[in-house]
Amino acid sequence: MKHLGKTASLLLVSCFLMISMSATSVWAHSTGDGSPPHSVRGVSCEYLPINGQVVVKAFPPNHATAWSGFSDDVVYWTPILYRWDGSDYVEWFHSPNAIAYAYVHQTGFYQGINPGWRHSTIHGQLQFHPFYNLPSGTYTVLNLIQWHQNGHEHYEWAPNACTI
Repeated sequence: MKHLGKTASLLLVSCFLMISMSATSVWAHSTGDGSPPHSVRGVSCEYLPINGQVVVKAFPPNHATAWSGFSDDVVYWTPILYRWDGSDYVEWFHSPNAIAYAYVHQTGFYQGINPGWRHSTIHGQLQFHPFYNLPSGTYTVLNLIQWHQNGHEHYEWAPNACTI
């Protein structure tokens, strides 16, 4: 029994190390295109038991900051949904307007009034953007991040895809 306990704990530690080393970093980074530090998140496919639908959820960036030279800014986020067609990802849905906005400064999101991401039309906090009524397939998101002060646009793929 004692030997089984050591084996199990070694297996558990090994699994933890493998998962933590392969996990995508949530720390902010610059992309080389001059964009301020930011950190995009992925997508998830979830079953909704209430209505029996499957939804693809796109999550807004974890972190965004103002451009150097600006003390604060407004950042806009639009998730562009892509579907795998067997050989490449093809654009499936692109909203003509930003889905969300956030007030940021040099170190990240404002924490006072209206912290984090806000829905562009109802102005409530936004945890994710759902895509409904989708056919079976594999989906990912191309994140469009726009900075208001200078109009810069940055596109970055989600770090994952999901299948419904």
